[in-house]
Amino acid sequence: NLEPKMKTKDVFILVMVLLLVITTYFEAQIKPQIKQVAGKEIKTTIWQGMEVQFAANEVAVKILPYTTNAQIEDLLNSVGGKIKNSFDKLGWGLIELPEDKDEIKTIDELTRLSFVITAEPNTVMRVNLEPNDPYFAGTSPATYSYQWALKNTGQTPPTGTNDADIDAPEAWNITTGNSDIIIAVLDTGIPMLNGSLSHPDLDDPNKIILGPDCVGDLEGVRDLYGHGTHVAGIAAAESNNGTGIAGVAWNCKMLVVQVLDAYGGGYSYNFHDGVIYAVDYQRNNPGKKVVINYSGGGVEDQEKLDAVIYANTYGVTIVASAGNNDGGSVVYPAAYSSSYSNVIAVSSTDANDTFSSFSSMGSQVCVAAPGGCGMDRIGNVFYFNDQSLLGKNIYSTTPNYPFNIAVDPYYSGDPFSTDVSQWYGYFAGTSMSAPHVSGIAALLLSINSNLTPSQIRNIIQQSADDKGTSGFDNYYGYGRVNAYKALKYAIEHYGGTFNQDVTIPAGNTWNIQPGVTLSFNPGRQLIVSGTLNVQGTSSNMVTFTRNGTSGNWIGIRFNSGSSGSINYANIQYSTWGIFFNNLGNNSCQVSNSYIQNNSSYGIWCENSSLMTFQNNHILNNGSYGIYCNNYSSPYIYYNMIKGHSVAGLYTSYYAAPRASTSGGAGSNVIKDNTGCGIYANYYSVPHFGDGTSYAYNSIYNNTSYEVKAQNGANVWVQYNFWGSGYTFSGSTIHHDYELGSDPNSGRTRIVENPNDPVALQNVSLSVKSSKSVNELASIEGDGEGDLNTYLNEFRKEGNTPEGRYALINIEEYYRKANKTGFEDFVNKEIFSRKGVKDELTVMGLELINHALMDKGNYNEVIKNLEKIKDELVLNEDIEKNTLYALGSVHLNCLNDKSTASKYFDDLKQKFPKDILAFNGDLLLGNSPGLDVSKQNDNEEVVANTNVANDFSTGNYPNPFNPTTTITYTLPE
Repeated sequence: NLEPKMKTKDVFILVMVLLLVITTYFEAQIKPQIKQVAGKEIKTTIWQGMEVQFAANEVAVKILPYTTNAQIEDLLNSVGGKIKNSFDKLGWGLIELPEDKDEIKTIDELTRLSFVITAEPNTVMRVNLEPNDPYFAGTSPATYSYQWALKNTGQTPPTGTNDADIDAPEAWNITTGNSDIIIAVLDTGIPMLNGSLSHPDLDDPNKIILGPDCVGDLEGVRDLYGHGTHVAGIAAAESNNGTGIAGVAWNCKMLVVQVLDAYGGGYSYNFHDGVIYAVDYQRNNPGKKVVINYSGGGVEDQEKLDAVIYANTYGVTIVASAGNNDGGSVVYPAAYSSSYSNVIAVSSTDANDTFSSFSSMGSQVCVAAPGGCGMDRIGNVFYFNDQSLLGKNIYSTTPNYPFNIAVDPYYSGDPFSTDVSQWYGYFAGTSMSAPHVSGIAALLLSINSNLTPSQIRNIIQQSADDKGTSGFDNYYGYGRVNAYKALKYAIEHYGGTFNQDVTIPAGNTWNIQPGVTLSFNPGRQLIVSGTLNVQGTSSNMVTFTRNGTSGNWIGIRFNSGSSGSINYANIQYSTWGIFFNNLGNNSCQVSNSYIQNNSSYGIWCENSSLMTFQNNHILNNGSYGIYCNNYSSPYIYYNMIKGHSVAGLYTSYYAAPRASTSGGAGSNVIKDNTGCGIYANYYSVPHFGDGTSYAYNSIYNNTSYEVKAQNGANVWVQYNFWGSGYTFSGSTIHHDYELGSDPNSGRTRIVENPNDPVALQNVSLSVKSSKSVNELASIEGDGEGDLNTYLNEFRKEGNTPEGRYALINIEEYYRKANKTGFEDFVNKEIFSRKGVKDELTVMGLELINHALMDKGNYNEVIKNLEKIKDELVLNEDIEKNTLYALGSVHLNCLNDKSTASKYFDDLKQKFPKDILAFNGDLLLGNSPGLDVSKQNDNEEVVANTNVANDFSTGNYPNPFNPTTTITYTLPE
């Protein structure tokens, strides 16, 4: 009974409210929610060839030395910003921008300023790499993990088999792709509305290149069938965006070319034209590499063959589905794989790694990949059964509007579209298998764009998980593909370049072959939790280096429980060359290698690490050649250590590196370091020769001291050559039985260029003992006689330097011999002294921790360290080493960066000048605000504090110009 005017107004209001509600609802369903990291809103975009997440309204800027305050003020005014973090000694500062400023455009503006070296978004760091897409992760709105093909845990549904998948998460810990690599999807198109990309997982114009419509559907590459959208999502859907699904190669781009029509049909010339367009895209865009995915097929003809030949001529891989012929023959172009190595023919497997009954088979099949199980069938009649098929096929993107597979009556019984709806749905077929393999091929090119199509195919075949009958068969080819193993095989045999941290998982072994080069972007590292074996040769070394000509990658990091050997490697331009954490029982050896030009450390040993360094050249690393801390006791033989600003060898906190044993000699050359040759601190006991063993080390021409000892350190350096005019600092340096001539004079030629095989062949390594290094490393501390000697010494000396050193050797005996009982010994000999709190009590807890670390019992380790921190801080050294150890365990063993940061921050606050504060920053991946190249009289690291913003020496790091003049004034 309302007036007409009122009705119109109310209807208008109602419509507007409904539109608002509907819009809000769908935005909530399809747009990623605003996310925060450390209380900051994060954004996502493509930057420098990869998808990155970064803090909103922040830009990191690096400026030149000598930049003035006036110039910094101009910088801020130009972008309307303000300083959030002041510019540090390396030139980096963090700028906060107004909310209306575009971060990426601002970066372009800033890099045009003459005094700005570079500018970057403040990117997000994560502990591990699995995307947050709900249908992959099994989070709301998903009720379970739909993408079993990528990660199969035997989830229900589909009640599959654990690990019947392509190991995608493991592969993503190596690479998620590179925007210079393009997957050309030759199919039915991609979702578009009003001429624009419309699907939330396929709508980034920086990621998706719209190619031609080779069919002539008059709607461009708009997908009216649904098939191309599903294929594209499998290969490279936008991922880690909090929406929908994850694609295999999610940081690669896609080139969409329509070669099949609105009902999934096409002609050979459509395929032919599509291939030519995709190949020419690579030819016309230097630096880009294309992988073609074609999930279709037909009979053999010349037009298809010419297209395959054209792609082969220009080095383009074609991944093609084998066909859905119910065990019949492989279709073309997949069948051309028998003649052309650029074609990879792919059959299908289900969630149990069983060959899919619908799939084609034959000798042309190269590999199999997840494609689902299709529909239940009796004779030629297909039956759709929701319960039996739920979750068993491949889940991916579908158009976000009506499309023919879903709405056309002819296709409603399609056996390969089992649960179809708009936005996302299930399809089955070798069409779904092929894009899994295309994604893997794109990941391979992402780490090594020089790989040829035949190499890509060989890698994928050699790394596949063998299924069916042993070896090749006509069903699975060489096996069901494995993305992680493919990347691992490529790295081992062909090397690669990495724009993210790379992890060798526990239980995995990587064997790097001769001649391989691994390059890392600045700030990235190789983390070894399993086993790394580097197998170079004298004429064909393995190289670990940075990608580019500036900046430092972090280095190789061996975690507790890892192992390996590094032989004939060149490790250069990192922060630390090699970092060892709690490696016992000589579980890693480094030999015949060059560790050089790393900004802080050549080799860094932490937490009772016991390994062997033999015949290495450790040269021109910024501060330390070999750094040993916290009970680390490596064996060091026949090495050349020179060109370091703090020390060739630095030892601290009960570290006891050995360069001599009863029966063997060290024969190291430690010279030309601008700091000390050997610098020993806080009860460390380096053994480079004693009264019973001949050392034959040459330690001379070091600018500060040949040897320096302080804070209870006890240095044994007998039977060594010291040159002339040498100096020592400290009263506990045993340097008698000095040699009158250089026993290593034949080692005068240092190969500064390890890539010169002729020079390598002429290196002379003077060896004074016929025993091998392995034999030498096994002599000391392994016999019952040695154990009894140390037991007697410990009981006689007690809490003295000699007694504490004996205790270290007792624990080392138990550990190297894999014997239990050390904890009982400590309880009986040390903890039984009721009420006594001395350094032996501290050492007892710390040494017990070594066995606990070996067992992975990290919570007990932390409990012991907390006991020391709360009850046994007898001096500053114990406090700072305990804080450092707590941070290190939380970070390295528990991946708990937040808690580790608290301990490292506490350490830095209490001991800002100490080297351990610097190390804590390095482990966290921060740019340390400390200068390890300049030290005060107490050999502490000096923090550059209270220095004007425009102050800089312009000389860090620079091993070629070791002199720095600093002019300053002090307040009265």
